[in-house]
Amino acid sequence: MKMKKISKQAAEQIVPPGPPAFITEAIREAQEEKKKPKPEDDKVLADGAASDFWRLVRTHIEKKVERLQQYTTEAVVKSGYNLEEAGFRYILTDQISHALKDIIDFVEFRQKAVTEMEKAKKEAKRG
Repeated sequence: MKMKKISKQAAEQIVPPGPPAFITEAIREAQEEKKKPKPEDDKVLADGAASDFWRLVRTHIEKKVERLQQYTTEAVVKSGYNLEEAGFRYILTDQISHALKDIIDFVEFRQKAVTEMEKAKKEAKRG
């Protein structure tokens, strides 16, 4: 059977150029997330970080991260995983720990930024 040659335009109608729509949508959403948070959001986070609620949540997250790391070590030691499986578990635990610590850092950075900005505004009014 002889293959029929088709034009580039016809081929693009069959298979459009570029990534699929769901990938371009995901890229667009990721770029929007990177935009700087609104100042009101920073203020809400700063107020929340100064509360007893945040202190309790932070303590809880830190304890869970510590327990996760201990559990992973115990599981690897007791089970006799091969090097690849043990490495996978440690990498996964590390990634989860970093994600949880990023939440803590995000909130506390916003608190520090808002506090510094308020100090600067007060000093500017005085001067």
